[in-house]
Order: sequence, then structure tokens, then C-alpha cells
Amino acid sequence: MTIATTLTNAGASEYKAGSVTKVESQAESWGQITPDGTDRRVFFDRASLTHESDFDLLTLGQRVRFEEETDPVNETHAVRMSPMHESPYTDFSRSSGR
Repeated sequence: MTIATTLTNAGASEYKAGSVTKVESQAESWGQITPDGTDRRVFFDRASLTHESDFDLLTLGQRVRFEEETDPVNETHAVRMSPMHESPYTDFSRSSGR
């Protein structure tokens, strides 16, 4: 069994959350995500998104959901990635000045 098979079988179907830490949208359309609780960087490109048109809307620090798959060049890359949207039930009781 190869390392790639082991990593893919170990958690490829598990969604993770993280923040966009780099977006290169000029010519190459790629970026990096830092998964929550780590300092790792996970590569993504336009094809990583569930809806490729979402790529143009990504911003630094934006929260996303994704799965990881092994990648011979970047170690891992994001797949089935989608932006996380804020809940309409935001807790405003923690806001300053209240």
C-alpha cells in the first residue's frame, strides 16, 4: 500500500474548515488554505471549488469547507471546497458596546 493510498483512505471524505491565506487570481487562479488548528498550508485552484465561479469571490481570511486529497507536487490539495457563509443567527450579545 502506498502512502498516497493510506492518506486518501484515512480521511479524504472528511470535511475540514479553514481560512484562505493566499489567493493568486491574476493569471494562475490558485491559493492556499490554513486548516483550523494547524499551521499547514493546503493548495487549491479554481477546479477545487464546488462552483468554480466562487473563486473570483474569495478573500483573504475567508472561511471555507473542504476535503483534502494527496498530491504528488503539493503533498495535499483541497477538493470539494466551498465558502462558509455566516449564520443568520449571529450572537450579537458579544458585540462591544452592549
